[in-house]
Amino acid sequence: MNLLKFYKVDIWIRNLGIPFIGILSLEIFPNPLYVAIILLQLAFLQAFSFAINDYFDSKIRKEKTYMSSLFKIYSSYIVLFFCIVPLILLIITFFIFHGNLVFLLLYIIIYDILYEVPPFRLKKSSFFSLISSPISLVLLLYLYAYLSFTSTFSIRAIAFLIIFFFYMAFHEMIHQIAHSKREKVLPKVLGMKGGIKIAQVLLSIPILVSIFAILLGPARNYIFVITLGFSILRIYKLCKIKLSPEEFEKIKISWHKFYSVHEGIIYVIFLALAHFGIF
Repeated sequence: MNLLKFYKVDIWIRNLGIPFIGILSLEIFPNPLYVAIILLQLAFLQAFSFAINDYFDSKIRKEKTYMSSLFKIYSSYIVLFFCIVPLILLIITFFIFHGNLVFLLLYIIIYDILYEVPPFRLKKSSFFSLISSPISLVLLLYLYAYLSFTSTFSIRAIAFLIIFFFYMAFHEMIHQIAHSKREKVLPKVLGMKGGIKIAQVLLSIPILVSIFAILLGPARNYIFVITLGFSILRIYKLCKIKLSPEEFEKIKISWHKFYSVHEGIIYVIFLALAHFGIF
């Protein structure tokens, strides 16, 4: 059994950058050991989440996935056990250090139960899909990590939270446009041009938030110039893109997620240097 494929690590590993950047936005960087534990807990949570979602897709929707091929070798109970293993490991780490468990419970309720489990299966709703990913993969993960080390918010921390929330909503819209031929999603109802317009509006929110944050504190929030650059670049590329689901499928499956990895790495570098007093 290939555990990397089973837990879909390549899909969610990038999401850990969001809570990590949130932690880096703190005025004082906390104990690295506790930071590592928090990120490990969120990694276990997503490993469980993506595996259990894949389990239901394979069992209920009969989708052909790596997990569906395992049902030919192992019983469904064994496969289900492996899905739950990360959740067990997550619970074990609580004895060392943990944040507010309410955020993790809300994540499981929204993203693993309401989103996937019958009779809810709200993943069939294009609107719920559009908001569930930003709420679960950004809002709840970010708050769990950030509030593990402080109870107050800075302008920078709030700005990052809003920016990442709308980035994730943007990527969900890209996902829907890519599937607009075969699924009943918002871009199929609004048309591809309508879907692109929504994607551009979603990207305009980070631009406005960045400008607002810079105006409030130019010396401390200069980092959001990076947000402005990448958001404008994405809007420009959307204006030039060919109107076909295949083109958006390329964005969806790209390793960098429309330059999100590049942007995230720059944030990490600048925030880390700021902690060392270089910027």
